[in-house]
Amino acid sequence: MVTASRAFLADSSIKAALPILSIILDHAVEEKLLIQNPMRGGGALWRAEQPTEDIDPFTPDELKRIIHSAYEVDSDFGCLVQIVAQCGLRPGEGLALRRCDIDLERAEIHVRKTFSRSRMGPTKTKSSTRTVSLVDHVLVDEALSRSIIGRLKNMKVTNMDPESRMFPLSAVQYWPRRWTLALTKAGVR
Repeated sequence: MVTASRAFLADSSIKAALPILSIILDHAVEEKLLIQNPMRGGGALWRAEQPTEDIDPFTPDELKRIIHSAYEVDSDFGCLVQIVAQCGLRPGEGLALRRCDIDLERAEIHVRKTFSRSRMGPTKTKSSTRTVSLVDHVLVDEALSRSIIGRLKNMKVTNMDPESRMFPLSAVQYWPRRWTLALTKAGVR
């Protein structure tokens, strides 16, 4: 409803109307017409449109070079980058993967959590909790796509607990430094 209003209302008009909508929804909860007010609970129901002209996705060739250079930086980091790229995960979802989330027999990953600010938490949205195939998402070529199973089996084991994270360092320590190095080695912006 809110996004449909953008066709004929300015962002400032929608923003001004949201407190009124919230009061109406609170009243619906009091009257037991709704279980809860969807505008309460931390998540923003609406945000002003952000310009999308800065989006510049990697080409398949760039992704292939990034994955190969990530393996040169660190073999476990290469696994993480390949999983994130191949399965469409956010970096925090990749860092949150636990041994129990990876089913090598079925070649699947169960995305259940995210790792951010040095702590585990829920995924960004409820629909972000999902099961993803490790091999169906052929990113650049089938050989690279299927190699992830063997690479996961050969990862350094730091903790045998199935609830332990596969990539135990924090997002601050682990992702940015190695990511920048992998991009530099790959010659990608």
